[in-house]
Amino acid sequence: MDRLIEIINFSRIFADENYEDYLHRIKEIPRSLLVDSSTYLLSSQFNRAKFGNHTELLGKWFGQENNVLANRINDKINNYVNESHKQVTIINTRASLTLFEMVLSNDNETHEISSADFEVLLFKIYLALNQQLDIKEVLLLQSAQDYPNYPNHISLAIGISLPTFDINYDSINHVFVTQIVKAIYLFEFLNNREDTQKLLTDFYEKFQVNDFQDYLKKVFPIAFSIVSTNNEGKIDLVIDSEDVDFESKCSFLDKMTINRDNYIEADVDVDYINLRANPLYKIDRNTYRIIYSLFAIEKNFNGLYFLLKEINDSYPKKEQLHLREIITFDFSEKFLLYTLIEKSYLKRYFKLPGDMMKTPGAPDYYMRNGNKIFIFESKDVLINAQIKDSYDFAQYDAVLKEKLYFSLGVKNSNKAVKQLAGFSKTILNGSFKEDSNYKSKSAKIYPIIILHNRQLDIFGLNNLINIWFNSEIDDIKNEGIDTSNLKMPTIISIDTFIAMHERLGNKEFELDDIIDKYQDWIDVNRLRKKKFKTEEESINAHHELLIPFNVFFNAKYDWIPPDLFREKINSIL
Repeated sequence: MDRLIEIINFSRIFADENYEDYLHRIKEIPRSLLVDSSTYLLSSQFNRAKFGNHTELLGKWFGQENNVLANRINDKINNYVNESHKQVTIINTRASLTLFEMVLSNDNETHEISSADFEVLLFKIYLALNQQLDIKEVLLLQSAQDYPNYPNHISLAIGISLPTFDINYDSINHVFVTQIVKAIYLFEFLNNREDTQKLLTDFYEKFQVNDFQDYLKKVFPIAFSIVSTNNEGKIDLVIDSEDVDFESKCSFLDKMTINRDNYIEADVDVDYINLRANPLYKIDRNTYRIIYSLFAIEKNFNGLYFLLKEINDSYPKKEQLHLREIITFDFSEKFLLYTLIEKSYLKRYFKLPGDMMKTPGAPDYYMRNGNKIFIFESKDVLINAQIKDSYDFAQYDAVLKEKLYFSLGVKNSNKAVKQLAGFSKTILNGSFKEDSNYKSKSAKIYPIIILHNRQLDIFGLNNLINIWFNSEIDDIKNEGIDTSNLKMPTIISIDTFIAMHERLGNKEFELDDIIDKYQDWIDVNRLRKKKFKTEEESINAHHELLIPFNVFFNAKYDWIPPDLFREKINSIL
């Protein structure tokens, strides 16, 4: 959780000035300087350990003329760290992305500014953005602390993680591998559907390619340039002007380049919509700057929806496809999950995909190995940008319940937690007739929620899900049903499942064993009798209770790229 590291804001350094005075002074800086500096700050997320060192950052930020100021700032930060015993940082992704968005509205290319004045002004603007963010986070912390329904540490963990989790990353390589696998699977899926043929044809025409393999061959170099670089600074794609395909290559990249013509006003569903949809900036005739590596990598799969939606929205209403349903439900929640489970357990275990079951309330997938039953709910859900930016835990709680627990409205609708609890009850009371060989009294039930959006792979969410599920278990117990073999639900992201599915297939480890170990790890009872030498040790240990499954899995079993990645890449190249 990034809030364990405090962000240095404007008032911490320049207490005698008003931060708001600097939020509009970006127009005093030439646009070309802002592009260079803002993309550099975003690329620095590659090496967060280095840029978490404020002394080293200040040494890079300020030149000799501002040496006295830099030392004074460094002393203030050091004094604060010594007094508060907190970890601090200056650079953070949200402020850096906001800075670049401000660059887009700046037309200034004529104003002159000295290097010394530029360094100071940009630094103050950046800290002013940090101040804005800090004000929001103070409101969030207050709303989470005052929320009576859950333990304070769970509310805080979710509140801190939710607004920013999907704009940060620990390993760009992990994101790269899963984005490529999902992109190829999506194209293969759409290619086999009759109703999406026109959409694909128009997509290929827009990008002047013959098929999806041709399209991906042109996209891959962008991703490869990111994962192969060892530099901390900007990443440029330079097209050789002597290349016989110069015009076509530039034309292709132009369609992923942000400019005034394709700028979208704030979107209620997706934050940083312009940078996600168009992650390149054109520097000159043959040079394209990668704005933010994560968004450029996610263009491979996540960005496909924006591209296809733009084409679909241009059709007459009667000809438009229900594109979101096709991608989130038909592809993500069904096809991709079914495919991965089948590959993991080929010709093993008793398996029933959701569309083959007739039992009311049946899950998206049912699998049994002896007396161990795994029931999957697959959810491709999105928390919209307005709610994320509210920094209000009450709104976070309401939307998480609506997406994952139950939805109240004209027609009440059960979501993953209630669906899994309801079907667990069906299994436990012996009412599931589509598997005639399971024994209700000895069955060990493992409920699993597969999430397809990295946005919800956050700290504290599984702990919250367990609270809701315990409430459902109490209702089942009240009907006289034994729930001693009913496990707590585990949230597994589809990206983690992609990474682990072959190792499950090879029996390197068993799914039930991993889940048991994870649930034991996040169980607060694990720490009740433990004695800690320092308060910091206690805080860190309780923080570990809140980790999502992907963090636990990567720490315990290591992340290994699946052979599926190489298989899919080779099918294209």
